[in-house]
Amino acid sequence: MDERTNGGHTVIDLRTGRSGEQRILELAGPGSDPGWIAGLLNREGHPSPANRPWSPEDVLAVLSQRHGARA
Repeated sequence: MDERTNGGHTVIDLRTGRSGEQRILELAGPGSDPGWIAGLLNREGHPSPANRPWSPEDVLAVLSQRHGARA
């Protein structure tokens, strides 16, 4: 976690040390919406592998790769 002071306000960067893929796995659960996860990743500033905003399809691709690795 990284803390910085910006104009009298403290900004805490919670992204330090976590990739977008790790965040997807933290957020994914039964019935979770890939669009909601993509939007949250974009708001949190996680870069996508495609160098564009995260899409629901990107989230599903990460999840399917992860499920394929477990099989």
